[in-house]
Amino acid sequence: MTAHPQYDHLKEAYKAQGDDLFIPLYWLPETSRVVRKHIPDHQNWVGFESGLWKKIDEAKKDEILKEIGVLLEEMEGSKLNETWIRMRDWRSIQIQLSLMSGYLDGTEAFLDLAYKDQLLRPAFKWIIDKRPANFDTKHVGSTFASGELATFYPFLIQHLVDTPKQQRLECYARLLAEIAKTKKK
Repeated sequence: MTAHPQYDHLKEAYKAQGDDLFIPLYWLPETSRVVRKHIPDHQNWVGFESGLWKKIDEAKKDEILKEIGVLLEEMEGSKLNETWIRMRDWRSIQIQLSLMSGYLDGTEAFLDLAYKDQLLRPAFKWIIDKRPANFDTKHVGSTFASGELATFYPFLIQHLVDTPKQQRLECYARLLAEIAKTKKK
């Protein structure tokens, strides 16, 4: 089966988004295997390493897009549509989280706030499980090591990608309301 139509869509997305297109492709379960197998020394990466990614030549990136195009072509219509929505949502969620973190002037404060939200708390489970049994989650954001942070945000984004849009938007509203309260002080 030819990848031409989906490959063309991917090329257009790449033209519009640049290397940012590869971030959700790297993390989403539907496409991550394809991207990762083409990355030399991937085992040494901590998450998606933008600086190292920029060193990958355009021919290799094009090869990845072609292979993902084939993968997308093989999907049923509804699964294909859902995958494109998940790629788009990944980017949107990443931007929203970055904005909210910026409003709080830092990652630690945002992570502390995010942990308090019932919808987001399950995304923290693997981090909390790595802490001592008597760990106080009050300031969970300050306990992240840099390697944990590099993999946590994509994990949080994936959690939100898998969350129905209505619940996601309600979560954003709660977080923004809490951020607004902190800015009144």
